[in-house]
Amino acid sequence: LVPMRLKTLSITLALLYGLVLTGCTSSLRNTQLERVAKDWALVVRASQVIPIYPLSEDLQPGDILLVSTPVEEQVELYKKKGFLPLDQHLARLHPDAYMDFYRNRCLVDENSIPPGLWQQSGQDSLHRWEHAPLAAFPSYQFHVKSGSGLNLAIPVKGVPFALGLMNTGQAYGSISITDAYTFGIDNYRLYEQVQAWSRKHRDLLSYYAPAEGRQQFLRVISRVYLTGGVNIMVHNDDIKGGNLAAGDTASTDKPPVDLIGAEPVAQDSSIIGKYSGKIKAINDLAKSSTPGGNLQVVMATNRRVSLDETFARPLVIGYVGFDMPVLEGGRLGAPISTLAQLSGTKIPPPLSRPDDISLPAVLASAAHMYNALAVQATTSTEAQSVKDDLDRLSMLVPPNSPVYSQGKTFDSVLSHIDYLKMDAHNNPQHQYELEEIYKNLNTAENRRLLRKAIDCVFFGG
Repeated sequence: LVPMRLKTLSITLALLYGLVLTGCTSSLRNTQLERVAKDWALVVRASQVIPIYPLSEDLQPGDILLVSTPVEEQVELYKKKGFLPLDQHLARLHPDAYMDFYRNRCLVDENSIPPGLWQQSGQDSLHRWEHAPLAAFPSYQFHVKSGSGLNLAIPVKGVPFALGLMNTGQAYGSISITDAYTFGIDNYRLYEQVQAWSRKHRDLLSYYAPAEGRQQFLRVISRVYLTGGVNIMVHNDDIKGGNLAAGDTASTDKPPVDLIGAEPVAQDSSIIGKYSGKIKAINDLAKSSTPGGNLQVVMATNRRVSLDETFARPLVIGYVGFDMPVLEGGRLGAPISTLAQLSGTKIPPPLSRPDDISLPAVLASAAHMYNALAVQATTSTEAQSVKDDLDRLSMLVPPNSPVYSQGKTFDSVLSHIDYLKMDAHNNPQHQYELEEIYKNLNTAENRRLLRKAIDCVFFGG
C-alpha cells in the first residue's frame, strides 16, 4: 500500500512540475512576444506614425474605430506596449475627394480610387503599389540569445531561419522596412464627411454618449503607411555556435545547409560558383521550410546572413488620424490629433471656426459695452431697443447652467461663456456647448446686433 501511495505521489508531483514548467515557458514566451511587438512598434512610432500589430492589409483612410478606453488608460497602454489593438471597427467611409487631393497623380482618377487601384494585379506583378506615394522608415535593431523563445515571437520569419542556418543561439542584427508606401486624405474634407455620416446615425452614436464619467471617441483614420517587405541582416554573435534550428525549438548539431566561411572573392570563379550553389540550396530550403516561400537569401556565411522577406501585397504598419468625442445625443465634438492624444500632449482644440476670429475680441469687451448700453437705455429709446435685443440672446443659456438664475439678460450669456471656458479644454461636453454658442452668436443677424450695440455706445443712440 505504501509503495502504491509513493508512486501516486510521484506521478502527482511530476504532473505539477510539468504544469509549473509549462506555465513558466508560456509566461516567458508571452513576455518575448510583447517585447518584440513593442520594439517593432517603436520603430514605426519614431516616424510619428501610430503602429498596428500584427500588420494588416485591411485598414484604410475613412475607417472609423470606436474607442471605449479612457484617454488616460490609452496613454498608459500605448507607452507600455508601444501600440494599441484596433478597437471596434464601427464604419468604413470612402473618401470622395481622392481625385482632387492627388490631382490625377499616382493613377488616381474618377474611376480608380485608392487602395483598390494599387491592389489590382498588373501585367508582370501581383499589384501596382509602385505607383503610390513613397515613404521611408528607420531600421529595427535586435539581439537574440538562445532559450529566449524569440524564434516564436519575431514579427518576421526570416530571423529564426537565419539563426538556424548559422546554427547559433546568440546573434544581433537589423531589420529594415523596405518598399514603403503611404496614402491618405486631408483632415478637413474627411471631417466634413464624418460629420455628415454622424448626422445620419445619431441614434447609433447616442448609445456611446458620456456615462458614469467615461468618455468614448470615434477614431478616424486619415492616412496609412504600408510596407512591401523587409531586409534582414543577422550576425553570428556566438563564437562556439548554438543549438537553435530554423523555426523550431529542437536543437541540431549541424546547420541544415553547409555554409562557406566567407563571402566569395570576385576574382576566383570556382569560389563564386560554389557560393552560388550554396545560395541556391539555401533558397530551396527557405521555400520548403517557411510558409508562403517568400524568403530570399541574398548572402550567407557562417558569420552573417542577409535575407529579403517580401509580402504578396504591401501591408499596413501604421496610421495617423484624429479623434472626435461622442457627446450627448450622439453629437460629435471637435477633432483632436490621435497622435497628440496618445502621446499625452495637451493641445487645446480651436474654440471657433476660422471666420469667428473677431468674435472673441468683441465678447471680451461685451460686458463693459452692455453696462454702458444699460445706462444709455434710461434716456434713449434706441439704446433700450438694442439692449432688449441683446437680452433675448439669453435663450442660449440652458436651464441646467449655474448662471441661469441670473435672469434673462445678455449678462447671463457672458457669464455662461465664462463658465464653459473654465474647463472646455478637458470637458468635451463644455467644449461642444461653447462652440455652439459661438456659432449662434456668429450668425449674420447677431453680428449686426453686436455691431449696432457698439455703435450705439460709442456714437450715441
